[in-house]
Amino acid sequence: MIYVLISLTVVFVLLYFTITGQEVFGSEAKGERLLKMQRSRYYKNKQFQNISHTPALAEGYSMPKVMFNFLFNKKDPHLKPLSNIPSIHTDLKSFSKDQNVFVWLGHSSYFIQTNGVSFLVDPVLSSYGSPFKFFNKAFSGADIFKPEDIPVIDYLVITHDHYDHLDYPTVKAIKDRVEKVILPLGVGAHLERWGYKPGQLIEEEWETEVNLKNNIKR
Repeated sequence: MIYVLISLTVVFVLLYFTITGQEVFGSEAKGERLLKMQRSRYYKNKQFQNISHTPALAEGYSMPKVMFNFLFNKKDPHLKPLSNIPSIHTDLKSFSKDQNVFVWLGHSSYFIQTNGVSFLVDPVLSSYGSPFKFFNKAFSGADIFKPEDIPVIDYLVITHDHYDHLDYPTVKAIKDRVEKVILPLGVGAHLERWGYKPGQLIEEEWETEVNLKNNIKR
């Protein structure tokens, strides 16, 4: 029996490292990047801390209760749209540089152009917000934009590295059309593994001000 348990343990460990070693999972911060994170006043107990208290779960809930509800409770039919979400496919490549533009691409993804500078925020254009195609699918009508629709971008903006904001297939597909990337401290490790150059990354912590093109400050 002990050998069976050992064998199962070894199999699970190997399976874990095989799955998490895939490129979609990015990379851990190391070296100077990790040291910079550790020097941050917001970095404690091996992770960044929210400026204001933000509980992981709503009051009255625990992780076992959340998991039980997710697996066994009947789902509210209105958790998903009952029909396709009305949407318009805008040709993002048709805008001239002197136009001010704001286009919602679905979820938290936006194309913005102001003062002759273009920004692409949290593009999730692969129709699923997870490391696996069969989880967290986009609602019908909210997935009409694809990576090939994206024009040359001055600044790709990544707010954080949850899969429904940092979408590996999209970010990798548009790599050659992105001049610079604005992203949180530590997240650059993922993009470097995906082929972005260190010189492309503007990687800072909260409350940092950076001078961008055309006198725009971030």
